[in-house]
Amino acid sequence: MNQSNSIPTLVLKVLLILIFPVSLLQAQSFIDSLQTPWFILPLDYRATDLECDEEGNLFLLDKRNNRIHKYYAAGQYDSLQSIGGKGMSGEGLNQPVKIRSGNRQTLYCLDAGNRRILVLNTNLKIIREVNFLTSGNRENTLEANVQIWPLSFEAGPAGDLFLLNQEDNKILKSDMYGKFQVAFGGLDYGAGSLYDPTDLLMSEDNLLYVSDTIRQMLKVYDLFGVYLYSLYPPEKFHFSGFTLLENNLVYYNAHQICVLNRVTNRHHFYQPELKQSRIVDVSLNRKMLCILTATEIVLFR
Repeated sequence: MNQSNSIPTLVLKVLLILIFPVSLLQAQSFIDSLQTPWFILPLDYRATDLECDEEGNLFLLDKRNNRIHKYYAAGQYDSLQSIGGKGMSGEGLNQPVKIRSGNRQTLYCLDAGNRRILVLNTNLKIIREVNFLTSGNRENTLEANVQIWPLSFEAGPAGDLFLLNQEDNKILKSDMYGKFQVAFGGLDYGAGSLYDPTDLLMSEDNLLYVSDTIRQMLKVYDLFGVYLYSLYPPEKFHFSGFTLLENNLVYYNAHQICVLNRVTNRHHFYQPELKQSRIVDVSLNRKMLCILTATEIVLFR
């Protein structure tokens, strides 16, 4: 009796797969292991932020020692250059929280303790700084009593800056010299309101993605601050950070990476083989995936 009942059940499953192959594939999850790193770079300090440029050079933020390090791809990462150290001006840093590689010529650093953003060239020489204590036109953009304490930032295609202000949860857009142009988000922005924002990134098609890891969502805006839509990680994947490359939206947590194609909405899970360490940050370019842990950088082709 059990055998006779199993036959129609099997036939039904086959029919479902034949009729609905696409929907079943989209619903199914795959977890691949990233087992063979192309290169491993040990670290003797605990970095908190990683950036990889198009040439494969690695930029690391050493928050504890207030320093920025660059490892050159041309020398198989044997060549190192650093700037920083505790300071209130110039190359001195005070609680740096984020670096961003805007293009082949520019690196940005948010020096939170000094309330400024440094713009550096590829040799880590300061080109200019945007100081939020002294610059900026607040008229029609910020309330008079609101202080600017950037939690995170992103650089736009024309060198404009998008600041995530922890004082009021608003995103402040300024030109490259710190003159404010528009503010959006915050607690009273309708469907585009931001309650616990943590980070922001801009895609190659100039959309601004803002993460809220408490609510496990991303909110998407255009360059002018118009709210477009919200996104959620697939299959209850709990993310701690995210990054973008072309049409790929990459979520990650301490143990896994989820790559979501923004066009097809297909996603794939990856389980890096790490030496009893957790993922701290993820960066990637068109040639490699870079994973930062507490003790090393692991590079995959």
